[in-house]
Amino acid sequence: MKKINTLATFVALILTLTSCQKTAVVSVAAVDSFIKVIRNPADTSKLIYGLVNSVFSYNTMISAKVITPDSATIQLTDFSSSGNSLYKMPSDLEFKSAVPTSGNYAYTVNFKDGETTTYTNSVSPSTLEPVRIVSLVKSAGADSVILSWKANTNAQAYSLKITCGPNQVYFQNPFTDNSGNGVLKLGFPITNAIFSVRGTYTFEIDDLLFESTDMTSIQSVGAAKKDIAL
Repeated sequence: MKKINTLATFVALILTLTSCQKTAVVSVAAVDSFIKVIRNPADTSKLIYGLVNSVFSYNTMISAKVITPDSATIQLTDFSSSGNSLYKMPSDLEFKSAVPTSGNYAYTVNFKDGETTTYTNSVSPSTLEPVRIVSLVKSAGADSVILSWKANTNAQAYSLKITCGPNQVYFQNPFTDNSGNGVLKLGFPITNAIFSVRGTYTFEIDDLLFESTDMTSIQSVGAAKKDIAL
């Protein structure tokens, strides 16, 4: 197995937010708009594109919206009902052959304490092609699941999400690879608690391109998926 190094992608954000005085009301959020790229299910030789918008804060938010460079309004959703992370992921029908509009995406965030704050995040047309998954198989002894994919030389990092039906059972924070190998691998024991239910598991490996070298805001994600029955 290759050696991976976990990236503290949001360390800068955490340090910024937690360095504020505890006695003060901290209505500070981090926003990010980025392009997600997948292969067209109807023709995998072609790519299609969607836009992801997200906002995170340690102070509880009650709502957030984004105004696009095209003057469209996107309402973000608090899927976990925590008030700390609101986002809008593109549905399957929202992926298009055209790259989403570049420019500034303007966020309006309403906090539970009554304060409203505005932010902007710039999106450029630069995108990242999804990796090619080589295989997703059980090991020779059938005691592990091994995911293999071709390295993308343009990727700055990778992340992994595993789902079973509608439920996400595992998320691997962004990690870098310095092995120089053309094919990268991750393995998981089948006895791992994330595989506690019999069924079909979907492995999504994402390659990541960031807006800058500090790797705190994402520019583009390429997403590739493969299923395995366990």
